[in-house]
Formats: sequence, C-alpha cells, structure tokens
Amino acid sequence: MRAAIRRNGLTCTCGSLHRRRDVLPLNGFGGCGCAVACYTETMNTENSQNQSLGATVDQLCAIIRGRRDGDPETSYTARLLTGDEDKLLKKIGEEATEVVMAAKDRDHDHLRYEVVDLLYHTLVCCERWGVTPDEIARETRSRFK
Repeated sequence: MRAAIRRNGLTCTCGSLHRRRDVLPLNGFGGCGCAVACYTETMNTENSQNQSLGATVDQLCAIIRGRRDGDPETSYTARLLTGDEDKLLKKIGEEATEVVMAAKDRDHDHLRYEVVDLLYHTLVCCERWGVTPDEIARETRSRFK
C-alpha cells in the first residue's frame, strides 16, 4: 500500500508535487487535498486499517480543515472551500447520483467508492459553511430512537 505522501512530504500519490506547508500530518499520515483518491490512499495505510468510521471521519475533517488556507492552485480541497460554490454543490449532486446508480446496479465495490466520494464532498461543504463535526454528531445522535 502506498501512503498519500512520501516520507519527505513532497510527492503525492496523485503525481503532484506539494510544498511541505501544504501537507497536513495527522498521526503520521499526510494528505495533499488534491483529490479524494489521495484521501483514500491516506486512509489505507497500515496504521489506520482498523480505525472506526468515526475516527476516520474525524481525521478526514481535520485534513479538510487544514486545507482551508491551502493554495487553490495545488489543492483541490482549497479550491472547493474557497472557489465558486456552485462547483462544489454540483459535485455533491453528481456524487449523490453516482451513489444511487451504484446501488441500483447492486455493485458493492462501486457503491463503497462512491459513498466515500459523497462523504468527502459533503464534509467539504460542511467545512465551507461552518458546520462542525461535533454539530453533525449531535444531530445524528438526536435522531436515535
């Protein structure tokens, strides 16, 4: 398995080169914020294989938060956080449609992949408009019956 960022903190699995300041280390992980695939690779490191969904989402939220001040020229997440809001909202709609299509096809692996894309873009949306992970957790818990 490849880590999202090589040990020197400069080369991403997406093939992009990133300055050290654009790399947010979390528990030994790095993430460039250029694409969901980079986050997927980040989460697929040996140390995180047995993390709960909650811990993984917390980690992803922290990575996204760290991209707020990133360079939109090199960071996909920074572009989503600071660029044209309609592009982000359109992307969420596209990802939701892809989840529906994968479910309709009963394609387990594709569904899992698309759910992660939708989750990532939804969390970026929440970060952009100031909805915190704690607020999401409280709202989720309030619906338990």
